[in-house]
Amino acid sequence: MKTKVLYVLLVSSILSSSQLNAQTQIKFYGFTLGKYAQPIEVSKGKYQGYYKHSRSSDYGRIVLDKIKKTFTIKWSDGTDWIAKYSKIETSKTNELNHGDVMNTIYSGKWINVASSECLLLVKKTKNMGCIIILKAGTVNDENYNLHTWQNILQFRTTGGCFD
Repeated sequence: MKTKVLYVLLVSSILSSSQLNAQTQIKFYGFTLGKYAQPIEVSKGKYQGYYKHSRSSDYGRIVLDKIKKTFTIKWSDGTDWIAKYSKIETSKTNELNHGDVMNTIYSGKWINVASSECLLLVKKTKNMGCIIILKAGTVNDENYNLHTWQNILQFRTTGGCFD
């Protein structure tokens, strides 16, 4: 009997620790929103999106669940934005402002919005910790051969990062 109880406790402990590793969260204390405004010509015949920026002090948490393959933005007012990701990409870059950066991109779609693409970009840096960016909604302007994101949010955090 004692052996069974110890076995159950051991299995339970392993499962809960693996679930903790599978689901992590980071608090944010505001964000900067870049909202697509219009195309802008950057060179002859080549366009990119111009974004109007605003800041917000809304706060909440970003939850990454690797078992369910979801990321959730949990806002302080109780609203949840939930996305199911289908693809993870990683790359190393060297950026002028951040030095060596490990980029992880979780690409997917919002669960509660039909066919709405989104991605969560997690940039791990040595000097600034983690930079977390959410891109949502797409703009397809055939007149300017422009395909870009509608909204780009960069969350303000204390630099903590997902494992």
